[in-house]
Amino acid sequence: MAKQVSWLSIDSRMPHDPKLANLPDNDYRWAWPCLLCLEKRGELEGQDVSGFAHYCHIEQNKFNQILNDLHGSGLLDDEFRPRGFEAWQKRVQSGERVRRHREKQSSCNANVTQGNGKKRNSTQMTPSETDTETDTKTDKKDSSCPNSGELVAARGSVFNDDIKRLGRVLAQRILDNDPKARIPNNNKTRGNWLAAIEKLNRIDGRSLAEIEAVINWCQDDDFWKANILSASKLRKQFPQLLAKMNSNGSKRLAGPDLIAYNRKIIDELNNELET
Repeated sequence: MAKQVSWLSIDSRMPHDPKLANLPDNDYRWAWPCLLCLEKRGELEGQDVSGFAHYCHIEQNKFNQILNDLHGSGLLDDEFRPRGFEAWQKRVQSGERVRRHREKQSSCNANVTQGNGKKRNSTQMTPSETDTETDTKTDKKDSSCPNSGELVAARGSVFNDDIKRLGRVLAQRILDNDPKARIPNNNKTRGNWLAAIEKLNRIDGRSLAEIEAVINWCQDDDFWKANILSASKLRKQFPQLLAKMNSNGSKRLAGPDLIAYNRKIIDELNNELET
């Protein structure tokens, strides 16, 4: 019965390895990969390695000399087996995984930064940002990409327009108070910013109207506008902000504004009940 085929990982730099390059002739350089194959197949364990001359297609006396010389150069251990074979295989395979990961990441980044046939250096979330057809397609990139979580909600769905709008509202209000404030200026920070607002709505159960009202209130408050400078901080402090806003809500929401705000909340509750 034929032996099961097993794959041997070889570093592409092997031909330029100084130990191999300094070997006397090609019989030596041929014997080395043959020995690697035998080691991979487990045929060298407990065996007289010199008995594999025929497998390597090398004359016996020459093969014995090759084994001695490979041992002397440090390529074979005292049992005339490839030195550190398992560790070497793991290192090669690990390097291959890293290479594939980097290629995949590079491909995904190219998909994100490409639009209308031109490279986009960044995706700064400016307050006036609008979602074009190209932007929408970019946002819906393959979820298998390493950085796909930057533009996609934790539950795997693309951030909807309401979440994006609230993200821009928060950015705008922060910039109104401090034009030099740091707001999201790339895919990763933009994704984290929107994720915090999305979780505030989906996980914490805060309505969109509540979130927008608290954003506007906290950015009007002398104390909180200096402390709420990101979406993650907004989510963290939201219960306290909402309680504080409600405690003196008459100062911020009165007359038509209060009625409009309440109608928003009622409409959202009705929509949730219908779905």
